[in-house]
Amino acid sequence: MDTITVNVNGKITDLYNKFGLKRAYIELKNSKNSYSKTCGENGEFKFEHISSGKYKIVSNFVGYYQLRDSIELKSGEKVELKIGLGYDD
Repeated sequence: MDTITVNVNGKITDLYNKFGLKRAYIELKNSKNSYSKTCGENGEFKFEHISSGKYKIVSNFVGYYQLRDSIELKSGEKVELKIGLGYDD
């Protein structure tokens, strides 16, 4: 593995029922880089060889509230994110 980059994987789920959100969107961005993915069948995503640093996370899915957060990724890390998105009844 490349020790100056970071691998990030995870899953975006329905906050209440815990099922994966197929085709949910996730973006990691800062002033230098931007990475985005559309989730697979079970709401899973994977970013490989991302530059280390502080990132804003934006995640959304139609009919759900958008998640906005931040994370610091350090060189050589393998990061797993579990994101639950909620909605109004």
